[in-house]
Amino acid sequence: MTGPGERKEDTGVRTSIATVSLSGPLTEKLTAASWAGFDGVEIFENDLLASPLAPRRFGPAAPTSA
Repeated sequence: MTGPGERKEDTGVRTSIATVSLSGPLTEKLTAASWAGFDGVEIFENDLLASPLAPRRFGPAAPTSA
């Protein structure tokens, strides 16, 4: 298992998880996803709306496929 900032072996496969799959406040969900080694998260709208943090605190949006 890797923690934040630790390097994983590059297999060319990126992993992600949706925040709706995790319990707790958004900041705890993001911390848990990071500690679990996910490369990214899909933030569920209700998590973002319920969070006291501004959306720009979570970083720029990743490009989406058309």
